Amino acid sequence: MTAGIYDVELRKRALISSRWTLRGAEFPILTKLCETGAIKNIKQLVCEFHVWQDKMDEFVKILDLLRSNKMQFSMNAAAGPHLGLAAEESPFEVIKRKQIFLDLFAWHSPKENALRPSISRAGQ
Repeated sequence: MTAGIYDVELRKRALISSRWTLRGAEFPILTKLCETGAIKNIKQLVCEFHVWQDKMDEFVKILDLLRSNKMQFSMNAAAGPHLGLAAEESPFEVIKRKQIFLDLFAWHSPKENALRPSISRAGQ
């Protein structure tokens, strides 16, 4: 996915709710949305992550970026070997070399939304 799609579309209007399965592009897309402030135009977001051990630092960075953009979040996760195995085995039997499938649910709280001008009124 190219940067142009979300650079243009999310600055024009607010999204109420969105569910993304980006197959590896979730890290650069969410990073760009957070760093540009375009994430403020999304009220609710569900994004599926495939988190291998070597992606953990990037995932933690995404959580930090969401928090810095005043988003709340919750997660649901499961371990599975479906898209490949980690290079290094973890010491935990339940994980071993499996990757983690994680659904991230993120939202701006109603309190935050009330304090922020709406997109339709911002240009007036």
